[in-house]
Amino acid sequence: MEDLSNMTYSVPTDSLGRYVGLFRNFSRCSDKFLLDIKSSLGLGMDISELKLCRSSYLKSMRNDISLSALYLFDEIVKGAKQLSQNQTITDVFFGDKDMLDTYNDLFEKHCLLCGEDISPLSLTSAASVASKYMSMIGLRSRLGNTEASFLEENTAFSIILPTDDISFEEYEALVKKLIFKQDISEKILRLKSIDSRGIAVALSDMAVGIYADIYSIPCMPEHPELSHLATECHSRYIIATDKEDIPQIAELAEELGLIVSYFAKAISTPVFSLLQREHISFSADMALLRELGGSTVPQSFELGADHRQSFIDAVNSTIDSLLPALAESADLQDIILHTDYTFSADADKAPLGASLASILGVYRVICELCIPNSYRVRYSHKDELSLGVTSEQKDGLPKLPSCFSRSFSGVYLLSFDHTENTLPDFESLRGMCSFIKELCASGAIISAKAVNGSVSEALDAMQTAHRIILEKSAYDTLSSSTRGIIVESSIPLKMGILLGSIY
Repeated sequence: MEDLSNMTYSVPTDSLGRYVGLFRNFSRCSDKFLLDIKSSLGLGMDISELKLCRSSYLKSMRNDISLSALYLFDEIVKGAKQLSQNQTITDVFFGDKDMLDTYNDLFEKHCLLCGEDISPLSLTSAASVASKYMSMIGLRSRLGNTEASFLEENTAFSIILPTDDISFEEYEALVKKLIFKQDISEKILRLKSIDSRGIAVALSDMAVGIYADIYSIPCMPEHPELSHLATECHSRYIIATDKEDIPQIAELAEELGLIVSYFAKAISTPVFSLLQREHISFSADMALLRELGGSTVPQSFELGADHRQSFIDAVNSTIDSLLPALAESADLQDIILHTDYTFSADADKAPLGASLASILGVYRVICELCIPNSYRVRYSHKDELSLGVTSEQKDGLPKLPSCFSRSFSGVYLLSFDHTENTLPDFESLRGMCSFIKELCASGAIISAKAVNGSVSEALDAMQTAHRIILEKSAYDTLSSSTRGIIVESSIPLKMGILLGSIY
């Protein structure tokens, strides 16, 4: 790859105009942008002046900027003055040589998968390999060429999850050191598009995953076909997990024009401003939580204006009652819980598809137990998806709603319930085999909830799954021989706590 470290080119002399030019280049996060920074500083543009321009630019152009780019920008500014003719851009951007070597080792392993050998790592090469890897894992096939290309071109930086040779803990620490400001990195790891209104929520769900892209989806009016991905940028949100994070995040959000909501304990009233709609009802089947948390947990609530706080209080009480019991458990793998939330909205309104696991207050427990924010779909006789979208059945293969298939969470969770209220017979599930395998290839987590031993049949259709979560009740129905097959097979069986799965 061509060495760009010694290239120079002219930039506008007006400081604000110069900065605007730099930031426009930065939207592609290219080597050219870093060189622009170098050139600007060489022309005498002080760091404080650069930051002042940054603030002015964001206030006028906030809809064009990506949050990921802002993180990167702050890191680059810190190191920009260190550039010299004897340094490469990679040296300055990553800084610590040991950490860079570790990342290059990780990166080269993935280059082998993609048929390329690129070293040292550059931003351009990272995006190139990430693009190939996205295709490999099936992301392109699920998105379509236009949308996948859009994402690839607008990905501020792409990180591919490690191979088995590198632990996730090492990888996660590396990601934090590479990309994010240390003071908030543990609370906000990446943006995620939630629904057709373009609400972007920062979630700490990188703790579990098969692949992850650090990205944001900017508003792109020139791409109307992508309006479902990014519309109404002023409606974006950052959600923090702890109240003490709010001052730091609020300062960042003010510059970006974002609205801050947070979970001080389990949920807080401002979270409901996410919905921005009327006539929305939630019901909660909390039988298992009632068993653990006591009678304070309601069987269900329809959330009118008068009932929201009661529901919030009940969930908070439930979580407070539940956490000590979980903490006392000697082996968390022996516990499996499902809290089933049903979401409904008026039929004439666009589906929200929002993460009820976060909205309804189980976010903290999910994060603490390293279970990702997930989508869960149940198929009924009426062919309706629980996210409020009617599926289109063709040859037994369901069509996921756009808000689900374009969630980009990196981890999908589907639950096929073999009960009298859902699939009439197990052949219906087996008929979805190719669909399941496509999701598995993209890193799906499959949750199999079944009775009378039919879980073993589900596993036959899920041989490519990276991870399978079984409800303990379903696992208990399996014969000892079937359990042995599961344990000895190549399918990793993760028995854990699954709290707040979405129906």
